[in-house]
Amino acid sequence: MAADEELDSDISEGERDDADILTLGLFIDYDLGFATLSSNTGYKDHDYYYKEDYDGTPLSINNFQFQQSGEYFQQELRLTSNDDGPLSWYTGVSYYDEDLDADFSAIGSEDLMCQYYLNYYAEYYGYEFYTGCSDYYYDFYPTADGMLTESGKIKGKYTGWAAYANVGFDITERISLELGARYTEDEKEFSTWVPEPDSYLGPYFTYGFATDGYITDKRSGMTPRSAVW
Repeated sequence: MAADEELDSDISEGERDDADILTLGLFIDYDLGFATLSSNTGYKDHDYYYKEDYDGTPLSINNFQFQQSGEYFQQELRLTSNDDGPLSWYTGVSYYDEDLDADFSAIGSEDLMCQYYLNYYAEYYGYEFYTGCSDYYYDFYPTADGMLTESGKIKGKYTGWAAYANVGFDITERISLELGARYTEDEKEFSTWVPEPDSYLGPYFTYGFATDGYITDKRSGMTPRSAVW
């Protein structure tokens, strides 16, 4: 039998777990006589917002929050032969496009950060224990709420298309010969930005670094493919 259990945790920003998701799909088959034209269209839109007390204690060590929005679209057209004879074939093209935008934040008490890291070395070297940042940094000035907020921002842009074809021939009832080919091309652009925190401590706990605006990496590639079986 499960018993009621109380947990003492801290989440100064409040707990949230919200998700708005829209998914649409459209499938169409059209008989052209000699072949069937199939269309597969998809669209998805999402917005996520999540907050939690990551450390699960009554101390403000790491209150994590995450927000993301994105859109995805894909389209495929496929033509499939209707012939009942030994020869069969299909060919098609597909395309997709995706956009993502996300924000991450880790929020914790400045004094607790200093206590944890500074007292680790204080115990090792025999120093006096510190109760807060001002005990060590003589010119320390806290943020308005006494919190170190480290955030990161991500943007993603992904697109790609492909074309394919396949031909099959039934030599006998048990033996078939097929020849297929596929060409794929993708382009992925990813950007990240780690702003300098407002806190005197800087990027102290989560990232350990900051960037001057978005850093972007863009990659593209193509993948030809053929097969015989």
